[in-house]
Amino acid sequence: MRRTISLFCLLCIIVVVAFGQSNKQINALEKKRKELLEKIEVTDKLLKDAKLSEKRSTREINLLLEQLRIRRELIQALDDEIGNLNKSIADKEEEIRRETIKLKKKQKQYAQSISSMSFRNKSEDKLMFILSAEDLTQTYRRIRYLREYSLSRHQQGKEIIATQNALKIAKSELESKKTEKEGLRVERQGEENKLKEAESVQKSELVAIKKKQKVLESDLKKQKEQAASFNRQIEKLIQEEVERAAALARAEAEKAAKAAEAERAAKAAREAELTKSSKKSKDKKVAKSTKETPVVKEVAETRKADSQGGYAMTSSERELAGSFENNKGRLPFPVAGKGVITGHFGIQQNAEYKNVQTSNDGIYIETNPGTDARSVFDGTVSKVFVLPGYNTSVMVRHGKYITIYANLSQVYVKQGDKVKARQSLGRIYTDTDDGNLTKLHFQIRKETEKLNPESWLDR
Repeated sequence: MRRTISLFCLLCIIVVVAFGQSNKQINALEKKRKELLEKIEVTDKLLKDAKLSEKRSTREINLLLEQLRIRRELIQALDDEIGNLNKSIADKEEEIRRETIKLKKKQKQYAQSISSMSFRNKSEDKLMFILSAEDLTQTYRRIRYLREYSLSRHQQGKEIIATQNALKIAKSELESKKTEKEGLRVERQGEENKLKEAESVQKSELVAIKKKQKVLESDLKKQKEQAASFNRQIEKLIQEEVERAAALARAEAEKAAKAAEAERAAKAAREAELTKSSKKSKDKKVAKSTKETPVVKEVAETRKADSQGGYAMTSSERELAGSFENNKGRLPFPVAGKGVITGHFGIQQNAEYKNVQTSNDGIYIETNPGTDARSVFDGTVSKVFVLPGYNTSVMVRHGKYITIYANLSQVYVKQGDKVKARQSLGRIYTDTDDGNLTKLHFQIRKETEKLNPESWLDR
């Protein structure tokens, strides 16, 4: 009985494990699908706000293009889910086919076994089989054989039933996956239709916006000028920090050099004093001198830059920078609520208009009014500054890495503050004259090198 239960459990485990591996991939894709649907919901709301604004041009273009990109990514995610389910279904069908063949083979062997030994099912046949033994030893062996054969046949029947039950479970799960696949197929078709509708809306909206081409180009020109001024200010502040850290490193080096020189002078004086005395008195004076003027070695904090002209870090800052680097791709989103990236890193060419091009040193994230910007990692607030077009900005240093949070209306921190990952730094500015536009500009830099934040964030 125990063996039968164990076999049934084993077969169930095989079924669960086989599906479990596939389910892990499907669950990851399902999570991605839900996140994309959430982003589409956010962009829908932001688009509605944008339509209420008289300054529709660039903002609406960015939102439309981002929503189309998300919808295409969603359709691809659905395709991936369906592909995974197809493979899972095919694997399970093949496994069921193999197990069914094995089951039929067991059933056939069981039937043959019963047929060949049917005469022993009668009690008189069993008795004659036992009594016809030549001696007691053979009689004992025949009794044991009949008992073991009966148990074996009984066990074999139970194993067949256990296999049948396990196959029923597998077939039930298979049907469930097929139903899930059909649901995804319907959902994918729905998203395909929504994408076509969105593309149609995009074309009509872009035609309307195109009539404001001069306004659009003027808006972009102003944005470029403000971005250039903003980045010059950042580079200036970073250079000031580099110079200040270098000055501290030089001061520490000079202090260490003076301490070393003083130690050498003290040692030379002690040696000179020893040479003037006898060995006996010298030993006493050495003991006395050692007791009266102990040598205290001061260990200075050593600052060092990883590259020529780079920021000279302390050991703790170097450790923090290493930790920041190891968390690439896992940093939290820099907004405390829901948000969507409407301005991507680098040069972005508009698919519809050759004259519409933007260049970003970071990313732009649109979110809901009242949302806070938050630090993506532990660090120290190195600067808080104000510039036209970006309102108040906060720079946080993580060793040789720097994160920048711009366009804040309120700031909760000040220069020199230690901050933790996910700590709120300030309230993102909301432009009530532009459809409640609430947009954070976010940058990541390694020394002066500009990095793509999307590669670092856990999205």
